[in-house]
Amino acid sequence: MPSTDEEIDEEMLEIFLEEAGEVVGHARDALALLQQDPAARAQITNVRRSFHTLKGGSRMVGLNV
Repeated sequence: MPSTDEEIDEEMLEIFLEEAGEVVGHARDALALLQQDPAARAQITNVRRSFHTLKGGSRMVGLNV
């Protein structure tokens, strides 16, 4: 895995950032629905998946800090 900014593949980083915007949007939608119904398990799952996706994607492009 890359350890410095110079080692991060710029194309992969661009793809990650684009997709991260979409993932954050989905998480925000799920959080808004959770405000209305805090017990909505499907929305809790959506938020967890979003964070998991962001974590995995960031590691894949070398954003470890």
